[in-house]
Amino acid sequence: MRPVLFNLGPLAVYSWGFFLDLAVAAGVVVAVIEGRRRGVSATEVLNLSLFATLAGLVGARFLYVLVEWPAYRADPAGAFSIFEGGLSLYGALLGGAAIVFWSARRRGRPFFMYLDLLAPGMALGSAIGRVGCTLRGCCYGHLTAGVFGGAWGGAWGLTTPLADGLRFPAQPLEAFLDLAIFATLLLPVFRRPRVHGLRFLVYLALYALVRLVTEFFREGEPLWGWLTVTQAFSLAVLGLSLAALVRLVRAGRLANDRPALASRTFRRL
Repeated sequence: MRPVLFNLGPLAVYSWGFFLDLAVAAGVVVAVIEGRRRGVSATEVLNLSLFATLAGLVGARFLYVLVEWPAYRADPAGAFSIFEGGLSLYGALLGGAAIVFWSARRRGRPFFMYLDLLAPGMALGSAIGRVGCTLRGCCYGHLTAGVFGGAWGGAWGLTTPLADGLRFPAQPLEAFLDLAIFATLLLPVFRRPRVHGLRFLVYLALYALVRLVTEFFREGEPLWGWLTVTQAFSLAVLGLSLAALVRLVRAGRLANDRPALASRTFRRL
């Protein structure tokens, strides 16, 4: 682990904060590139990204603290220590989506068009952010001695200053899977979709699936049986996004046969 990435004289640059900033910057660059393909100016994308990022950070911290409230009950002021780590991407999605919806209405843009151009950058940003988690040591996995009933042994894994023992590398695993989502969203089928929302809903479904799987390897208290709070939320998001995808595909097929209906249906999205 390397919580302090490097020092600039007396100033310590922390890994988690550095990679969080890098994740935001990379996401914005990708969004600007995607915006050009859809005829959206760089200035418009930058303004959208700035406000969505700020709202996303607030939402991400709020949901994380809400889920982990037992740990903050004794020290409520710690809830505001955002640069010590602790963000929920689902919270970021909720907070950011609210700003995107407001911006889309204000500019007369399709809401899901905005989400489609932001989705690849969010996937890339998640991957970069997990590198920061790895170096800081947060979001750590189970003891490797207990993974799969101890079948893999306990003589390997990552250390963390936040817990004892060798830990399953849950953060690098999720970073790799987030990169796979990013690569998937760059496939030609998503570059010129017939309907708005396809790319974002695929991103949402894939990310929910990734979190559902990786949570099996992360340390945490189950909500019910083997199900953690994050897994319960992931199951709900996965189900809703798949249902929305099915509806979107069906509507797209209908729209191919009835262009007038297509215009009315997707103009508002």
